Amino acid sequence: MAAAEPCASPTVHDLLQRAADQQTADAIGARQLALQARVVARADHDQVGEAEALYRLASIAHFSGDPEAAFGLAMEAADIAEPSGARLVLSWAVHLLGIVHYQASNFSDALDHSLRALDIYQSTGHDVDAGNILNTIAAIYQSMGDNDRAIVTYEQALAASEPYGRMQMIAVVLGNIARIRSSRSEYLPAVSIGRRALDIAREHNPQILTNILADLAEAYMGLADRDQAAECFAEAR
Repeated sequence: MAAAEPCASPTVHDLLQRAADQQTADAIGARQLALQARVVARADHDQVGEAEALYRLASIAHFSGDPEAAFGLAMEAADIAEPSGARLVLSWAVHLLGIVHYQASNFSDALDHSLRALDIYQSTGHDVDAGNILNTIAAIYQSMGDNDRAIVTYEQALAASEPYGRMQMIAVVLGNIARIRSSRSEYLPAVSIGRRALDIAREHNPQILTNILADLAEAYMGLADRDQAAECFAEAR
């Protein structure tokens, strides 16, 4: 049984929860809340709270398109989280470092960080975010050309996400599996999996619809079903 995770103070926790809730709609407001949380945490000598505030600032920077700032803040979060025993925050920060490396095409470093993040996360006894980290690992394998390992890892991500009803993540993972199947000329399973991804994305993750439709159209083209392909391309446009 995993040891209990240390927690940020209630005030810091509340500020960071508000920042997380606000991040997508108002990144500037979310950043102000996270900065306030860091100030309160430092004043109270709350290292766990400060590490979590730094991670939230890193996440906001990454969301806002500033990977350099995200990387520096995530490194700082990890440096504080590790000695304070905040393994959950440490896993989030290390995973974000892996994502930044991945997006910079530093695949070896991305894989090292993401595998470490998964190990740390699993040691906390938490499971709900495992699918997210596994999806990152699978995407790295895919980018490295190891499609067999990518599919196995995507399927692990799917199995980790389904019990928690993480429908947004499920749509992403299914779309990724369908893309690999199509790239291997496995068009029938690509269409079947892609249709399932499309149905889920329509309701739970509309921002990925264009990519799924384009991939599905390519799979239909592989089956020489030009009418279905044209419908998907038209909707994607």
